[in-house]
This record gives sequence, structure tokens and C-alpha cells, in this order.
Amino acid sequence: MSRARPRPYGGTWGDAVERSSRLRINLLGELTAAYDGRPLDLGGRRQRAVLARLVVARGDVVPAESLADAVWGEKAPRDAPGALQSYVSHLRRGLHPGMPARARTEVIVRQGPGYALRHPQEDVDAWHFEALLRRAEGQTRPEDAVALLVEGLDLWRGPALVEYADEPWAEAEIARLTELRTLARERLLAARLAVEDPGLLVPELEGLVADEPLREERWRLLTLALYRAHRQADALAALRRARDMLADELGVDPGPALRQLEAEVLAQSPSLVAPRRPAVPERHQEGGRTDGQDPLVERDAETAALSGLLDGLGEGRSGLVVVEGPAGLGKTRLLHEAQRLAAGRSVRVLTARGSQLGSSLA
Repeated sequence: MSRARPRPYGGTWGDAVERSSRLRINLLGELTAAYDGRPLDLGGRRQRAVLARLVVARGDVVPAESLADAVWGEKAPRDAPGALQSYVSHLRRGLHPGMPARARTEVIVRQGPGYALRHPQEDVDAWHFEALLRRAEGQTRPEDAVALLVEGLDLWRGPALVEYADEPWAEAEIARLTELRTLARERLLAARLAVEDPGLLVPELEGLVADEPLREERWRLLTLALYRAHRQADALAALRRARDMLADELGVDPGPALRQLEAEVLAQSPSLVAPRRPAVPERHQEGGRTDGQDPLVERDAETAALSGLLDGLGEGRSGLVVVEGPAGLGKTRLLHEAQRLAAGRSVRVLTARGSQLGSSLA
């Protein structure tokens, strides 16, 4: 008999759920599902809404009336209970091809007046993202927090529940997940400030501030990065920009965190300097990957491409690699890995920083 596993919101799941762990459900983007890596047909918009509403409930029972409201709104047909039961039946078959009928009913279960989704936390992207965010918060090593936050942010393929963005039942969950994603991006940059070259993070932070200039935490991180990059005048200028923005848009002064940071910058407080971290000897792992002070996470293909390019330099071949992607997803970390690989081959490395104007035009 297989071992029971913990349910993310209390209780335990038995053998049926253990067998269903090959099923992956995603709502951080369009609602999709895959079984053993093969995409599944979830049916039409109404049938898919049933699954989406159950995922949003995170294991809690959703009354049949609430499901009907999510599917039809105020235009529910007379035979809504029967139609809803049909949607659930089709979802059970579609989510678990080849599974016996009894086992299917133990994933989308009928309980009391409604239905609930019983599925492992790590196999629903939104649930797994929240778990990684909580784990990152408890880390004492910033390197570990970076790895967990990158893994969590990589789960996002677009706006959460994008096809149901206009549905009243989805609005609160979309807003909650979007805020958590924003918070994860800020925490990722904060953790990276403790382990990476702050000057290389400034362009990313400028972009983050431009996206949402009323979030004071982003101004704080930008100011801290500028100060640690020995750009005290620019750090004070960023604080003035933040003050002007808040006054013009909201008619308020900066909050306590920004005011305290401004005082510390003016006093050149030693607390603003990132603590020195002891060097950690590299150790080679299976597959040629290396772990050092700041490990890469699931970047084998990118590392192999960089290694191939550098090897080609030693043979007289030139090449070009462009690193691009959304802010906060590890571009700077990959550049650091390129520098490390180059140093190991005695390749001279030159660096340059673009202007703020160039960053905004990129």
C-alpha cells in the first residue's frame, strides 16, 4: 500500500490521490491541465469554469449553487443541477484518462451540498507558488530564498485565470495572486541585493519602479542598490523622485521605511552596507553543474550555451549571446555565471552599464 501524503489544508489523502500525482493543473495564466506531461482537453468555457472555481477554493467544499453561479451567473437553466453533474463527470474522465471510475471520484469529490478538489499541493501551480513563497520567507540564507522565489515566479505563464478576469467569482482570487506575485518579485530583488553586484541590479529595479511607481518598497530597494553601488548622489535623487511622486499622485509624504532610509543614507550608516559573505568552494555535481555561493536553479541549457561560446573563443571563434526576459527572473544571475565561467577559462571580461534612458527604450 502506498503511503498517505499530507493534504495542504488539513487532513490526509490516500492511495487515489497518490496515483493522481501525475496530473498537473495550472491557473497562473490560462487554465490548463496535463497528465504525464500530455495536455488534457478540459472542455468548453463553462465546464472549465467548474474546475477553476474548485481550484480557487483550495480544497474547500464549493456548494453546488456557487458552482452554478460561476458557470451561468444569473442565467442558470432549470436543469442546472443535472448539467453541473454532467460537467463534473466529464471533468473526472478528462482529468484522469484511463483511471478507473471509482478513483476519479476521489479527486473531484462530492461532499455534502457541493464538490471539492482533492489534489497534492505541488501539482497545482498556484498552490505550489504560495508554498514556495512561504518557504522563502523563512530562509536565513538569501541564496536559498533566491532559489525558491525564482522557482515560484517561473510557474507564472501570464495573468492568473486570464480567461475569467471579468467574472465576479474570480476577481478576488486574481487580485490576491497578483499581489503575491508582485510581492515575490520585490522579495527576490531584496534577496539578490544581499548576494549580487548591486550596480548590476539597478536597471532591473528602475524598471520595477517604472512599472508601479507608487510601491514604496521598490523605491527603497532602488535606493539601497544605488547606495551599495557607491552612487550616493543617485540614491538621494531616487528618494527625492519618490517623495515628489507620492506628493503629486497621492498628496502624502513617504512612509517610515523611506524616511528612515533617507536618514541612513545621509549619515552614511554602516548598516546599509551588505554584509560580507564567506567564499564557498565550488563543488561539482552530476551533469556538470556547479554549486557555489549563489547557485543557479534549473539553468542547465543556458549554462551549456555559455560554456560552448567560451570554449569557442579559445579556438578563435566569435559568438554572441543575448540574455533577455521579464524583470526579477534571474538575468543578472546568469550574467554572473557567465563571468564565473569566463574567469575559469582566463577570458578577460568587460562590463558596462546602460543609462536610465537606454533602459527605458529597451
